Amino acid sequence: MQAAEFTTCTFQIGNLMSQQNYNREECFWCLFDNFSPQVDIDDTLPIVNRNFDDTTIPLSDNISILDTFSEERDKRKAEELVNATSFVEISPLVTTTGSDIEIYTYGEIVSTSNEINISPQTNISNSLTNIDAFRADTRFAGIDGSGFATVIIDTGIDLDHPFFGPDKDGNGVADRIVYNYDFANQDTDANDLDGHGSNVSSIIASSDTIYTGMAPAADIIHLKVFQDNGFGSFTYVEQALQWVIANAETYNIASVNMSLGDGNNWNYPQSKYGIGDELAALAELDIAVVSASGNNFYSFNSAPGVSYPGADPNSLSIGGVFHSNIGGDITWSNGVTAHTTEGDRITPFSQRHETLSDVFAPGAAITGANADGGISTMHGTSQAASYVTGIVVLAQQLAVEKLGRRLTVSELDDLLSSTGATIKDGDDEDDNVINTGLDFGRVDVVALGEAILDMAPKSTEKIGEVGSITNLSKCSQTIKLLGEYENPVVFAQPLSYNDCDPSTVRLNNITNNSFTISIQEPSNKDGIHWIPEDFSYMVLEAGNWELENGTRLEIGTLNSDGLVTLGDWNTVEFESSFDTNPVVFSQVQTFNGRDFVRTRQRNTSNEGFAVGMEEEEARKCRGQVEETIGYMAIESGSGNWSGLEYQVGQTGEIFTDQWSILDLGSNFETPPQLLASISTYNETDSAGLRYRNKDSDSVEIKIEEETSLDRETIHTRESLSFLAIEGSGILSAVNNVDSLAPSPQGSTVLAGVQTLNANSSSDCIILGDVQEAYYDNMVHQDYALIINFDSSEDIIQLHGSASDYQLGAAPEELPQGTGIFLKNDAGDELIGVVSGVWDLALDGNYFSFMNSD
Repeated sequence: MQAAEFTTCTFQIGNLMSQQNYNREECFWCLFDNFSPQVDIDDTLPIVNRNFDDTTIPLSDNISILDTFSEERDKRKAEELVNATSFVEISPLVTTTGSDIEIYTYGEIVSTSNEINISPQTNISNSLTNIDAFRADTRFAGIDGSGFATVIIDTGIDLDHPFFGPDKDGNGVADRIVYNYDFANQDTDANDLDGHGSNVSSIIASSDTIYTGMAPAADIIHLKVFQDNGFGSFTYVEQALQWVIANAETYNIASVNMSLGDGNNWNYPQSKYGIGDELAALAELDIAVVSASGNNFYSFNSAPGVSYPGADPNSLSIGGVFHSNIGGDITWSNGVTAHTTEGDRITPFSQRHETLSDVFAPGAAITGANADGGISTMHGTSQAASYVTGIVVLAQQLAVEKLGRRLTVSELDDLLSSTGATIKDGDDEDDNVINTGLDFGRVDVVALGEAILDMAPKSTEKIGEVGSITNLSKCSQTIKLLGEYENPVVFAQPLSYNDCDPSTVRLNNITNNSFTISIQEPSNKDGIHWIPEDFSYMVLEAGNWELENGTRLEIGTLNSDGLVTLGDWNTVEFESSFDTNPVVFSQVQTFNGRDFVRTRQRNTSNEGFAVGMEEEEARKCRGQVEETIGYMAIESGSGNWSGLEYQVGQTGEIFTDQWSILDLGSNFETPPQLLASISTYNETDSAGLRYRNKDSDSVEIKIEEETSLDRETIHTRESLSFLAIEGSGILSAVNNVDSLAPSPQGSTVLAGVQTLNANSSSDCIILGDVQEAYYDNMVHQDYALIINFDSSEDIIQLHGSASDYQLGAAPEELPQGTGIFLKNDAGDELIGVVSGVWDLALDGNYFSFMNSD
């Protein structure tokens, strides 16, 4: 919200509204020209912290002072007041209603039926929401609420409670409480006499090391809306919300907690009691108002619904679950009973509704600050709403850091519900209410954080290029590339059909910026390819990549000396499985042997494929020296790749030794570059592909057999993989593997335990590089704790070679799982612990070794 010079001022008295344009000098007088000084005037554009005679005048006092001036007609004083005022423009229009409907809190201190107090288990509730894993995750380092403020509208707060930081200036208010005001008693002392407000404030933002709030570094603002006798009304709530609107930018407010409500049970969205306009204005400012769903499910005979303001379309409604087994036969003041309890069971008191409930969070039993410097354990949707209020602050801090903006309230709502763990009301609840059988979401902070990271624009990087050659003949050519690459893999087939001698493309001397290419004929030909041929080529960096449109591809190599005619197929397992079967291309990358050779493929699935080499028929059983085979797997479809239109697909088994048309679709205006491979192995005769008559929408392709053994060239039907791309130039993509490295990376001594959370697909956990191993000189005192490791998708990168390491059980005093030990004459050095995993082997494809060779 931006402060602006005053242009339009709107005032309302009952149903009478005046909205006119005035300058600053005229502004004050418009009040008295339009309205009687005896009438209570409410400024619909919230006015706060106005300085007059060095006195800060809160909103509620401002009107009475104006009334006094109206009687005195003291123009000089009026001008001083107007000049000290900042006017802001709010949309939608915020009006003042002043509803006297009573409000109630939704949390209470509860005992078991035998009056034994329930033990606090805050650490377990943190585990349930994954907040502990969030804090340990290096991806979310520093996300603790710093730089943001949260507002709690409640019974007040223990102003000097140690949970809210020290009181270094000695003014009796903890330093992290940056503002407090009592709208119920109209004074600047929001001290808590009830205990509810202190408890929920600490769940949101306590910095205590044991009872740590969700956002322990956030600034705290508490606006008291309950009188000391416990009475509160929506009049006070409305005034508090208007203060938030006016001060949102000053304090960088991210969330508002209202663990209170009207005590009713609404089953449709609505705005009530005059605060709907304030809630809408806060939503426009990207400030989430988080409200308790209410504790009266039993009292309303298990009828689905939520309290207000939870039912407002601009407020999140939060229900409560048990964080663990906290005992049985727990009875609350309204008679609702839980016979037994367990984590993620919905608390029987929690109101709930299929569409009005946004997400659930731990609500029983939650320990936090009380009103006299100690702690109290409370149950209620108040506590659940407080959890989410603090989590919203974390989400907004992460969004600003990673996205460069705040999330809208609608985005927050969608993310909280879509990333939450699914819980079913009635699958295991054991209580005296009628369960709805509905599925709800329970907040998961790590999943929420990952969803926000996924929203960040992914930075693309140059991974390759595409081009063509139109004059390849008997002489080899060296192709100079446009860019430089670390581990390039080249694809350059099929050849055109200008010369009818059977031929294949052979690659050699692939460097970071060039490759050599030649035409090879089988041994029964003279090797002189008289008519130049055309072909397309694509060079791609090895790795896992994702195009900007979300298309996945994996590029890799393997070494092999086997021939498919001898049954020597190589199984390639993708580093990360595809959603559907990808389109696969393969080609020999080296020229180590002199024999005519090319690749064949079969058995492509979403997890891998089989590939091998095939020599000419006359020598197909003689064996082959080791060559490097390159492969590309890419999801089928069409789109735009770095400005070039492309089409990727796999045909049916329709191509034979006769010319057949491959339909390229209608995406291209000019003949595209073409890559193709035979993707099946329905016949064992040596075979490759040739093409002719390529235009913008089709090309003719046939399977070509050579005649080194016999003159028979008939080939049965096979399926083809093809990639057509229009134009030439640099190709870019997004690295599809997250790298999880220790901090600071590259330091030999990394004291302490660092948790690397492999909680997204295709993570590379870096425990060493070409220069050195990490965590290698403090025995068991420093190591990487790897959690959520998936051996089918993730990779652990180590320095050196497999012979430098051994695997074993983690030391007994550490988290259990596979220990990764660096061999050392003085005793094996612990490098990492893969938590909860015991079946790893150093020769598995989930280990990658880096050395300088």
